[in-house]
Amino acid sequence: MNIFTSEDGQYAVLNLAHGERLLENLQQAAEELNFGTAAIVTGFGALSRLHIHYGKHTGRPPESVFTVYEEPLELCALSGVIADNQVHAHILASNGRQSFGGHLEPETVVCWLAEMVIQRLPLSLTREKDEYGIPMLKEKS
Repeated sequence: MNIFTSEDGQYAVLNLAHGERLLENLQQAAEELNFGTAAIVTGFGALSRLHIHYGKHTGRPPESVFTVYEEPLELCALSGVIADNQVHAHILASNGRQSFGGHLEPETVVCWLAEMVIQRLPLSLTREKDEYGIPMLKEKS
């Protein structure tokens, strides 16, 4: 992983190479950059393995479906919020015939490259679980 930061320290561009894990490297970068609260503004590239989860139903409490795709995929979109240096990201990837999207999970693997832009936000946010176990954004006190 390469991390390039702007002179003012408000932006970072991440570059991942073949075989690197997307979420794990994003989390490592969040901790190294120590932005606290930031936005994952964009992300794109190619994947050889995609691990996501999405909701099984709309009721409460939530229930998730976990899915793995092991094939060449274009990483079409990646965005999210980093709160208290913890990454929460969603992803969209395509094999050219179908698109797959959901909550980014560990062990998603970069095929050729992946590039992301992170922007520090002038906020101090954290996540606290609500009564259903959903980690909601809250102002850090």
